[in-house]
Formats: sequence, structure tokens, C-alpha cells
Amino acid sequence: MPEAWSAFMHDLPNSERGRGYHRITRADLLALAQDRSPHCNGALLLACYAWGTGPSGWLVPRRARVFRDTSSQVLNDRLADARHTLGIEGPAAAYASLNDGGPDRTKHMRASFFTKFLYAADTENRRATGSALILDQFVAIALNDLHGWEIPERGPWSADTYHRWIAHAEAEAITASQCDHRVRPDAVEMAYFLWGRRLSAARRNRQ
Repeated sequence: MPEAWSAFMHDLPNSERGRGYHRITRADLLALAQDRSPHCNGALLLACYAWGTGPSGWLVPRRARVFRDTSSQVLNDRLADARHTLGIEGPAAAYASLNDGGPDRTKHMRASFFTKFLYAADTENRRATGSALILDQFVAIALNDLHGWEIPERGPWSADTYHRWIAHAEAEAITASQCDHRVRPDAVEMAYFLWGRRLSAARRNRQ
């Protein structure tokens, strides 16, 4: 992995956990997405993995397989291609390109993480609707629980399911905005994520 991909980590604030941990937030991803340097896509993907993994350090070797088993140049090219598709054709097409059978499919990189990349990369889109959102196991759990979607909790999810999720979140955001201040679709995504994570934790506690 090029050193430039991880350079941003040196600027992250120290975590209250100590032991050399640093803190990364959703806002850091959105800031990194503004970078247009030759290494911007690799750095953004790495940031998405760091943010998504959080304090679960034991998961790092598993996450690192994405960067270990595909060359940096190939990975960067695929991310750049998916980002181009995102800008021209929208989130569902970009999702399809990174998903199973797509031209930018990368070993070990699943939707829970590549949708984080698409979400951050799509923050400056000019489309009236259809902003990329994160789709992971907790969102899936929430959609099944609240709306009976019956989709696999851990994937795989089709591009049609991803498009359906984006349309659903946007409709929820519009409805919520009529009752209060403007609500963004990614705020809806966060609410579903938190609900799904709470349900998942409750399941574990019952076992």
C-alpha cells in the first residue's frame, strides 16, 4: 500500500482509549472525499475501513486482505472507475460495478464497505435525488424489522435492493422534513443503522 494512502492518519486526533488509537469520524470521510490527488481514492477507501472497523482491532487483519490481495494500482483504478460511474450514472450503477459480477469487483471488498466509499465520494453530486448511502448488516436488520423487507442481513444485496434502499431513505427524509427542520437521507441511514445495531446487540445478550 502506498504510504500516501495512510498519510491522513497522522493528522487524526488521539482517541480517549489511549494505546496509540486515533479517532476518525464521518466528517473526516467527507473531508477526505474532497481530495483530488492521485492517491485520493485509496486514502478514502482506507479511511472508510478504519471508520467502519472502529475500536475492534481484532478485525484489522481481516479488513487488510482487501489491500493485501489486490495491487494498489489495480485497486486505485477500480475505485476511480466506480467513482466515475457514480458521477455519470448514479449510485445504483456504481454499486453494480463494485458488486459481484461487476467490472470493478475486488476480492474481499463487500457492500458494507464499498457503499461507505460511494457515500463519501457522492457528497458533491448535482443530482436532485439519488445520493449514495451506506448499506450494511445493521441497516438490513432494521429494514427487515421495521418494514419486512426480508433481505439477507449480511448480504449479498443486489443493485436493485440498493436503489430501493436509497429511494426509501429519501422518502423517509422528505416525510420527516415536513414535520421538522430539513432531514437528510444520510440522517435516515444513521437512524436505521442505530436501530439495527441495537437489535443485533439485544440478540447477542439473549444468547
